[in-house]
Amino acid sequence: MIKNNRGFMLIEVIITSTVVLTGMVLLFSTFNSLYSKYKSRENYHDIDTFYATKEMIDYLMENDFVDFINQNLYEKESIFLIENGHCMDGSNTFCNKLQELYGIENMIFTTYDKQNLENLKTGKDTNGASIGIKIQNETFKDYIDYVINYYNIQNENINATNSERKNEYTYFFLTEGKNTDTDLYTYASIAIR
Repeated sequence: MIKNNRGFMLIEVIITSTVVLTGMVLLFSTFNSLYSKYKSRENYHDIDTFYATKEMIDYLMENDFVDFINQNLYEKESIFLIENGHCMDGSNTFCNKLQELYGIENMIFTTYDKQNLENLKTGKDTNGASIGIKIQNETFKDYIDYVINYYNIQNENINATNSERKNEYTYFFLTEGKNTDTDLYTYASIAIR
């Protein structure tokens, strides 16, 4: 008697194909997830935007940072240093050059507090009163959500002593730039003590 092996070979091909295709689908889904995270971080940690933020911090440190804080954060917890492409102090040539060179759309100086960052998105404090500053761009609002999760920012009392504070940061710079070649928004943030 002659054995018929056609059925056995067909089953082997089906099982092998299923295993290979399942592996390829798993590999693609993992790669796609990593790639999408990489693409978002490419815009969220832009080197030029980060450098512009660092330059602004250095400039403020060299020009009496404590006086700047006392003048600007006395009544509010957040201020625009650059708003819609215009410097807060229009006569400041350093700010104007920085904005033009790096294409900075918005730069915000704020306290390192979760609720304060949430208030930037709505333009209102927890009581519903206007805080005088509101972010308009939806991608900037998404970036703030990303920053809150990335730094794991919690609500804190800014007047607490250093030993009472849960983190080591006091202030935060958030910067939004616009790449003129691609018309994409780029972001950077720096937390400072």
